[in-house]
Amino acid sequence: MVAADRVHEGRWSGTDGAAAHEGAGRLVTGAHNAGRNSGNVGIALLGTLTDTPAPAAARTTLVQLLADLVRRHSIGPLTHVSYRNPVSSATRTVPAISGHRDWAATLCPGTLHTDLPSIRREVAQLTR
Repeated sequence: MVAADRVHEGRWSGTDGAAAHEGAGRLVTGAHNAGRNSGNVGIALLGTLTDTPAPAAARTTLVQLLADLVRRHSIGPLTHVSYRNPVSSATRTVPAISGHRDWAATLCPGTLHTDLPSIRREVAQLTR
């Protein structure tokens, strides 16, 4: 069983120690949101969260990871962003911290979707 507070990098970005970023600090393109992967970060929690909440340790680690990302990229966690795919020019306006459901017709991220407003507030408190 994987510890609920362990972070795994899905698409390897190199040996510099900065997950999801290549050596020059640019985001590595993932494969989490078809047509909107470039210039975007996807974070997945392991498990099926359709009927149960995320484990407390996983949620805490998620908030800490999001705080690191919004600090690194100067993003307001309570704001909306106008995403523009740097490759295809596709656009979409979403919360800066959004769930898969904000981008596509899906049940993902399950019960975590209703918790996103409080997650955004917690991230904002950590990044003040």
